[in-house]
Amino acid sequence: MTHPHGQRRPIAEDPRLYGEWAALDLGSNNFEMLVAAWDGAELRVLERRKEKVQLLRGFRDGRLDDAVVERGLAALSRFAQRLRGVPPERMLARGTHALRVAENRQWFLAPAGDILGVPVTVLSGDEEARLIELAVAWYRGGRMAADGGRQLVVDIGGGSTELVWSDAVTGNRETRRATSLAIGCVSLTDEFFAQPELVAATYPLARARVEAALAGLAAVHQACSVVGTSGSVESLLRVTEANGFGRGSISLAAIAEVETAFAEGHWLADLGLPGLAPERVDIFPAGVAILSALMRALRIDNVEFCEATLPHGIILDALQCGARLDADDAAVTALAARFGVDREQSSRVARTADALVASLPSEHGVDSGTRRLLQHAAALHEIGLAVSASGHQRHGAYIVQNARPGGFSELALQQLIVLVRGHRRGLPLQVTGKLASPALRAAVLALRLAVILERTRLDTHSPAQPSLRMASGQFTLVLPPGWLAAHPLSASELAVECAQWRTAGWPLTVL
Repeated sequence: MTHPHGQRRPIAEDPRLYGEWAALDLGSNNFEMLVAAWDGAELRVLERRKEKVQLLRGFRDGRLDDAVVERGLAALSRFAQRLRGVPPERMLARGTHALRVAENRQWFLAPAGDILGVPVTVLSGDEEARLIELAVAWYRGGRMAADGGRQLVVDIGGGSTELVWSDAVTGNRETRRATSLAIGCVSLTDEFFAQPELVAATYPLARARVEAALAGLAAVHQACSVVGTSGSVESLLRVTEANGFGRGSISLAAIAEVETAFAEGHWLADLGLPGLAPERVDIFPAGVAILSALMRALRIDNVEFCEATLPHGIILDALQCGARLDADDAAVTALAARFGVDREQSSRVARTADALVASLPSEHGVDSGTRRLLQHAAALHEIGLAVSASGHQRHGAYIVQNARPGGFSELALQQLIVLVRGHRRGLPLQVTGKLASPALRAAVLALRLAVILERTRLDTHSPAQPSLRMASGQFTLVLPPGWLAAHPLSASELAVECAQWRTAGWPLTVL
């Protein structure tokens, strides 16, 4: 299947599209409702709700279990109360694997349509994969990886697993191949993990079952960045982080640690492992088996988690959006406007911060991505003033963390939060350690210095061509002659700043 997002008509600036939209993903494990508002630049989430229905529980002879159908309809009745104010033409209900394969699907679809007031459409596997990839492309801002722009999106569902390979094509993303495997965490749990206390014995069998289903895919896979979505991937990431197996992404080594916990009997049938949400305990081993088999079969070293979901893709597709390269810009601009951030001051700080990082040697790793992230942080660094001037860096970090503007990978979003939190007062622990990223450390330093240098809040008082140097583990800020004498407040704050960095082990001096 080929689907060039770059050829899709972008969202028009059409006020008729503005307002609330709702998407329902009637999946094999969860039913998920997403309500979001479109304002011409940002898809702002208003509410997300999940209910564990597990349509495939008790699935026999191609038929949904009666009790499961009733459970699913009851969940939709609760969703329907929230959705009464959403125009029917903006309410999009979609079914996935369980409803694709069930011979008695109409027993569910007909009353479900009556409850919601709109029909439920059952997606094909390829269409489900395309919509997930569309959501990831929007969420990550459409930026391509450094390895030629190739990307694989993995979505582990309850009844199927979607794989989408895509490439960068003239600045857009083109889907090269989409595959839907009829293996999911619920169906695999029913087959191998019906008795949780036997996980140590049945886990190798489950993984072998998945590996057999993946036969032939290794021939079409190429080295690329790999992004995982869904609760299974998120749960595995949380468990590996909680147990010290890894951080920020999922590695094969981290999965091996979890598999060792299964094999050595550390898995608790009722509690799972530290970091695992209670509602994910029963299907967690199956999700691990699927991702482990996939990574081994395709020789994938690392998987990054993305919070994009199928409902995001459903709404974006309805808006005829495609993958926007400026999704992060639009999201940051909308967030700053919502909280009344001073755009002129943000621009001054952004300009000065960029001049500082641009003057550093290339070995600090301050690439175009870091500079872009620094610009976003400058745009949002004063957002916490909407709460209080006292400790506004903490308020700002809280707002960004909970607003979760789209267009950012999970790693980039966490770095953005560090920048906003660390633009003043105490230095963030994430940038002062010996193992911290040099690029993030340089970005935090540049932002903090820019805030100090732009204290007058007038273009005419910005320092001309400020620069940063780095030699023998020491930073040097170079300013025009006489500038400090004319700006005593900035001079005083720079003295405090130098002392903080010196205490942290990264000396800073000012010329």
